Order: sequence, then C-alpha cells, then structure tokens
Amino acid sequence: MTKQTAVEFLIDNLHYSTSTKWKEIIEEAKKMENEQKGYSEEDMVEYAEFCINEYEKNLNNKNK
Repeated sequence: MTKQTAVEFLIDNLHYSTSTKWKEIIEEAKKMENEQKGYSEEDMVEYAEFCINEYEKNLNNKNK
C-alpha cells in the first residue's frame, strides 16, 4: 500500500464529510503536507556547493 498524499487525503475526506468537520480535515492535511515536504532543487545545489567547499578545504589542509 502506498502512502496517501496530503492532497489525496483531503479530497477523500472532504468529499464524504459534513462541513462541520472540514476544519479538522484541512488541519490534518496541512500536518501531512509538512511531513511530506522534501528538499527543493535550490536546497540540493546549496548542499552540493557546501560539500565541494568542505572537500576543497580538507584537501588544502592535507597539502600543508
């Protein structure tokens, strides 16, 4: 069984519930979404640059 995304959860639950429970369902979907967030391309590029810089610093320190 695959893990349900926040959007799938929201659609499934809002469709079959009364409007009085919508706020609870939306809050649960927001919580799920925060747990499912990954790293952006910008985050990954920044991390790669950090790794390269650290590697070069270590190389320079070994060659001294």
